[in-house]
Amino acid sequence: MSKMLIEYWSDFICPYCYIAKQRMKNVKKELNIIDKFEFKLLSYELEPNAPKKRELNIVENYSKKYSMSIEQAKQEVDHINQLGKSEGIDFKYDTCRGGNTFKAHRLVKYIEKKGNNENTEKIINLLFDAYFTKNFLISDENFLINLGMEIGCKKEELEKFLDSDELSLEVRQDEENAKSKGVHGVPYFMVNNEVIIGAASKTKMKKVLLRALNKLDESKNDTHPEGVVCDDTGCYFKKK
Repeated sequence: MSKMLIEYWSDFICPYCYIAKQRMKNVKKELNIIDKFEFKLLSYELEPNAPKKRELNIVENYSKKYSMSIEQAKQEVDHINQLGKSEGIDFKYDTCRGGNTFKAHRLVKYIEKKGNNENTEKIINLLFDAYFTKNFLISDENFLINLGMEIGCKKEELEKFLDSDELSLEVRQDEENAKSKGVHGVPYFMVNNEVIIGAASKTKMKKVLLRALNKLDESKNDTHPEGVVCDDTGCYFKKK
């Protein structure tokens, strides 16, 4: 059975991107619809001109970027950590090592090009996990090579790929496509022409996913034994 596609623009150093993706995964489990959707990552760099490694840590960078005190920045970062933990992620945002993500996006495109959806999803999850829970420097080529080898790629092919410009245009095209659609921030999910922006609530995600499935059923002229009811408490199937 073919799965409905969830396209989403995301960056690997964006905490809300990881939180929202994991939240959506948890929502699909709760609704028992995890086998009805598949994800497709579209590249988006929050800071295309970022250096390979930042001199400031995350808390210091927050303080400088948003003109707040170190204590205020720490509180904001701690809040994000707690949001991540609430979705089952061992979030360690305060000790992340920020940096450029262009090569990480290229690596995902490289794995995706091989045509194995499971491996593509795996490399995406490994990158998020590496950055937010293990605090690796995901701009480092040697690290990306080792990560690619976990997916079954050979060291020599990864070295050759990362040393080239292959798939750079595809990353830029995703970003230009985002601009053309008015995407100014991530995460940005598209589900059957409906949009979910940011780390939306579970209720919002449930409504969008279930509406998408209902529309799919209607387009196939199926007689579905159940309908979807959505209210402020959530979404659920109700027998007709």
